[in-house]
Amino acid sequence: MQYTNIRKKPKLLDLLRYEGYGIATALCPNVYLFAAVYDGIHADNPDPYHISVLIHEEEHIQRIKMYGIFKWYAYYL
Repeated sequence: MQYTNIRKKPKLLDLLRYEGYGIATALCPNVYLFAAVYDGIHADNPDPYHISVLIHEEEHIQRIKMYGIFKWYAYYL
């Protein structure tokens, strides 16, 4: 599994009320993952739970692209 749009979640995102909670955040076009999840995906034997988190967040990215960034975040917020 090769994704070019996943990043470790920066500490700044933890300060955002709606986007900062949880272990992952989808901010189009990137998925930001808590460090343990990011490392778990890049491990030699990836954790299935971490893969499921990534798949879930990728679905958000696809919906954002489908609806458009402004419409999605207006609805989301």
